[in-house]
Amino acid sequence: MTNVDSLSTAPAGQQVNDSLIALPTPPAVVAPQGGRAERGITRERVGSRQLCLSRLVIPPLTTEQAHLHADHETAIYIVSGEIEVRHGPDLTEVTIAGPGDFVYIPPNVPHQPINRSRTQEVVVLAARTDPHDIESLVLLPTATH
Repeated sequence: MTNVDSLSTAPAGQQVNDSLIALPTPPAVVAPQGGRAERGITRERVGSRQLCLSRLVIPPLTTEQAHLHADHETAIYIVSGEIEVRHGPDLTEVTIAGPGDFVYIPPNVPHQPINRSRTQEVVVLAARTDPHDIESLVLLPTATH
């Protein structure tokens, strides 16, 4: 196993090394679409070529900005909380997901996560086929529903 203390960021398109890497939880950052993100596996962090994995937290009573991921698939696992996701061309379709649910978002599908709880955060693990995580992120105008 790679010693975490010896890790460095990888130049674009190159892996840090060819062995398994275990990493501590990174500091949370504010995601461009809202909420907090801990970007665990990214090209910049480990040299991944076609994958990123993040832990995302959406605080109570938070509506993220509508967005899509250009040309990249997203798979989400709901760890805790209940999330409402508005999706589709006009964000008129609604899907509710809770703990233990898996959500698949095809490339280029507009979506808007909403945490309607007054008290509980929504925590998810999100994997995407964009190794840079937010390079394919396209923020969309906010619609009123």
